[in-house]
Amino acid sequence: MGATVTKLEALDSYVVLDTETTGLDLTCELIEVGAVRVSEGQVVDSFDSLVRPEHLPIPHFIETFTGISSEVLKDAPLPSHVMNQLVAFVGDNAVVGHNVCFDMRFVRKACNSCGIELPRMTLVDTKRISQHVFPSASGRSLSDVVSLCEECGGRSCAQAFSHRALYDVEKTQFAYEVMKPLLVELYGSNPEDGFRRARAERKASYPSARLGDLEPTVDEIDESNPFYGMTLCFTGKLDSMTRAEAAQKAVNCGALVKTSVTKKLDYLVLGKTDFIANIEGNKTSKLLKAEKLISDGASLQVISEDFFLQMIGGIE
Repeated sequence: MGATVTKLEALDSYVVLDTETTGLDLTCELIEVGAVRVSEGQVVDSFDSLVRPEHLPIPHFIETFTGISSEVLKDAPLPSHVMNQLVAFVGDNAVVGHNVCFDMRFVRKACNSCGIELPRMTLVDTKRISQHVFPSASGRSLSDVVSLCEECGGRSCAQAFSHRALYDVEKTQFAYEVMKPLLVELYGSNPEDGFRRARAERKASYPSARLGDLEPTVDEIDESNPFYGMTLCFTGKLDSMTRAEAAQKAVNCGALVKTSVTKKLDYLVLGKTDFIANIEGNKTSKLLKAEKLISDGASLQVISEDFFLQMIGGIE
């Protein structure tokens, strides 16, 4: 699976997936997986399991954020057991998720570590779909998209404790079903092909993506990239490149680069030094502010420099 490849699809049968992890770095681990299987638009089966991470205890912030404690995870099934069950549950179905590339990155990592083959599959990202059907929306978090779907769909999604995998799966499936007819209305019964035709007929337009005088230096931005249309801020000393080089890569993904942490930020990217300090409990002011905003309900996510680089793949 490529780092950023998703498709605009209006499917009747599919699997919705969500994960909970110990963070967004290449060293972080799965702690929960949830999925539902959908046939003809209706949920017909579900799968949910905690996953025992190799490293315990997990960070206190993750415990608070997810409601999953290190104590409970001590007795959780091993990754090999859970991944075998998950792969069998998914089968040959397309996988739908909100920021699905992030979830699949951790699923693939867990499968690889257990020697389990994970077949290539179609990935459908509800965050990407929301950029098409709700182009003027101010937020792209799952809760934001669900609220928009409730407004236009005339029905509500059941509320429960958020930041648990199966609950987020149920919200994602609700949002996808509401957005499907809107996507078909835009691009036809094969939305991916319709979108590509529409894009070819007009000059590509990119999000306002500036840091100082930065502009995209690529001929075409891949809008299936998970950072497309998102706002990013970099903090700390980056190990693999300068801050300016990292900002240019983000701009070439179609991202808007910011210099400060606010509630409107989508991702705070930590340099390797800052990430190690975070693990050791020596958090920077930007990170502390980000965690406070997350605790207050902001959709901001904190990711590492290495995770950012892996997710953008070969983007220059």
